Amino acid sequence: MLAIEFCILCKRHLTMLLPQVYETTDVSILFLVWKKTWELEDDLEQRFKSTQFKGLISSSFAPFLDSYVRLEERNMREEVDKLCEEEKHTSSQSIPPSNVFPSSSKLFSCILHSRRRCPTFSNHGTLLSLCQVYKQMLGEYSKILLHRLPRGAETLYSQPESPTQISLTEVEQNVVCYVINTASYCVETIPGLVESTKKMVGEEFYSNVNFDESIEPFSNILSLGLACLVRGVDTKLNDAFLTMTKRNWTRVDDVGDHSDFVTVIGGVVQSVVPRVASALVSVDHFQFFCQKLAQMIMARFTASIFRCRRVHSTGAQQLLVDAYALRKILLGIPGIIDKTTGVATASVGSSTFAKYVNQEMMRIEKLLKVIAASTENLVDTYTTLVDDRNLADLSRIMTLKVHAPLYRQDCNTHFFIVKIIKKTQGVKRTDHPSLVEIFSTDTSRPTAIKTITPTNVNEILSCDTCLYPCLYLCHYLCHHR
Repeated sequence: MLAIEFCILCKRHLTMLLPQVYETTDVSILFLVWKKTWELEDDLEQRFKSTQFKGLISSSFAPFLDSYVRLEERNMREEVDKLCEEEKHTSSQSIPPSNVFPSSSKLFSCILHSRRRCPTFSNHGTLLSLCQVYKQMLGEYSKILLHRLPRGAETLYSQPESPTQISLTEVEQNVVCYVINTASYCVETIPGLVESTKKMVGEEFYSNVNFDESIEPFSNILSLGLACLVRGVDTKLNDAFLTMTKRNWTRVDDVGDHSDFVTVIGGVVQSVVPRVASALVSVDHFQFFCQKLAQMIMARFTASIFRCRRVHSTGAQQLLVDAYALRKILLGIPGIIDKTTGVATASVGSSTFAKYVNQEMMRIEKLLKVIAASTENLVDTYTTLVDDRNLADLSRIMTLKVHAPLYRQDCNTHFFIVKIIKKTQGVKRTDHPSLVEIFSTDTSRPTAIKTITPTNVNEILSCDTCLYPCLYLCHYLCHHR
C-alpha cells in the first residue's frame, strides 16, 4: 500500500535526521513535528480503517522522549510558579470560596493534561517517566505550602514540644487555614490520580506508580498548620496567664465573680473560633482544632496554678470559681456564633467535646479543692478526691500551701506523706528514691537512728520530735517490700 510505504520512508528519514538536530533544535519544535506525525497516523487509521499506521512514523521519536518529558516539566513549572507568585501578592479576601489556593488545582490540572496527551502517541515508559516528574512537582509544591506557614512553624515541625511562640494576625490566621485546606485537598486528590494512572499503564506496571512519598509531606503540613493555629491562640493568652500567676492569692479576702484573666481568655476564644470555623473547609479539622484548643487552655491553666507562689484557701476557692467560668467558656465553643456570617459553629461535635472538657475540668477542680482544704484535712481531701495520686503532684500542692519548700520549713508536712503512705498502702516504688532524696538533703536528721527494721518502724513513725520519719519509712519500703 502506497500510504504504508510513505510512512516507512518518513520514518527512515526522521531516524537519520533526528540525531543530528536533536541537541540544537528547540524542544517545542520537535514536539510540534512529533504531534503532526501522530495526527497523520490517526487520520490514516480513520481513512483506511486500519490500526497498522499507529506508531509507524511517530515511533522514530522514541529515543528522544526525554526531551518531551523535560518540556512537560518546564511547562508545568512555569504555570504553577507564575500562579504561586501571584498568590504571594494576593490578599486573603481574594481567595476563592473553596478556601483553597488556586495553584493546587492548577498543578493537578497540568498533571492531568500532561498525562492525557502522553498515551496518544507514546508508550508506558514515557508515562512512567512523567510520573517521576509529577512526584517531583508535588514535592516542590509541598515546600511552597510549608513556607507559607508563619515564622516558627518549621521549628514547631521539627520540635513539636518546643516553646516556640507564634503570633498570628487575622490575615495570617486565614492564610494558615488556606494552607490546611490546600494540603488536605492534595492528600485527597493524589490517590485518585494514582488509581487512574495505574489503569493507563496496565497491571504489569502497577508497582511503578507509587505516590505514597508525595502524600506524607502534605499530611505533615496539615497537622503542622493545625498546630500553628493552636499555638497562635496560645501566644495570645500569654498575658492572661501571666496575670494569673502574678496575682497574690494569699490576699484574696472574699470570693467573688471570676477573675479578669478569665474574661480575657473568653474574649480570645470568642474572636478566634468563628474565624477558624469559617475558613476551614473540613469539619473534622475544625473539631480537631477545637479539642486541641481546649486541651491547651486547660493544660496552661493547670500549669499556671502551680506557678503561683502561694495559694491560701480563699485564693483557691476564687480559682475554683475561675475554673467553673473557664469550663463554661470551653463548653460554649460549639455555640459561638460568627458575627460576620451569623452561623453557629455547632458542627464541632458537641457531645463528645463536652464529655472531654467536663472530664478534664473535673480533675482541675478536684486539684483546687485539695488546695482549698485546711491543713488538717489536706491529706484526707487529697486521698478522697485524687485518683491518680503521685508524689510529684502532692509535693507541688504542699509547696503552694506553705511559705517555703516543704522539706525546709513545715515539720507537719512530713507527716502528711506518712499518713498518705498508711492510707494508700504505700506510694509507688518509683517514688521511693524521690522521697529519700527530698528528705536526705537536710543535715538536721536524727543521728541516733541509723537503720530501720521491722521492730522499730512503728517507733520511728510515732516519733513526734523526728523531722524525718518518712525518710526512714521510705528506706524501709525500698528494701523490705
